[in-house]
Amino acid sequence: MLEKHYRTLKHIDSRFPEDMTVIVELPKTDQYQVVYFLIDLMDASNYDNIFLSRYLFSKIPEVWLVSNLPDLMNDIESSQHFDWNDEWLVRRMAEAMSFSGLLLDWTLKKASSSQDANVLEAVEEFQIYLPHGTNRYEVVIDLTVR
Repeated sequence: MLEKHYRTLKHIDSRFPEDMTVIVELPKTDQYQVVYFLIDLMDASNYDNIFLSRYLFSKIPEVWLVSNLPDLMNDIESSQHFDWNDEWLVRRMAEAMSFSGLLLDWTLKKASSSQDANVLEAVEEFQIYLPHGTNRYEVVIDLTVR
């Protein structure tokens, strides 16, 4: 199945997925296609797709994502392909952006405007349990004997 996804990315640019940094050189329409595709992978229930999306997002230059992701996501939202009231998508997006404190902050801020209680709970969980910039999920447990 992953080969199919690789072919999809190679159709956009032959250097994908091996070199995700080339996204900065592409026309905006192709950049949109890449981000749209990675978002689409997150919406699956297949964890290989979700992990692939996370991995590929982490290989895109952080500076480029910080500068461009908000506008691209506005376009994706407008096409009704991403819903900030969908807990599943919000959690997958936060996971994908967890490699960058700035991107995770942006994701959680955007999701915090949701009216959905489950989304707000997800935001709170990410703020508590995922220290920004650690690139890993980590629950800090106090094992001090009292």
